[in-house]
Amino acid sequence: MTTTSDRYRQTIAAAKLQCSSCRTFLQA
Repeated sequence: MTTTSDRYRQTIAAAKLQCSSCRTFLQA
């Protein structure tokens, strides 16, 4: 079973991988 939190974490992880240069923007 995949919970909403897990899916959210996976989405964030994918976004970080795709936009590693935008770390400052994500942290802000």
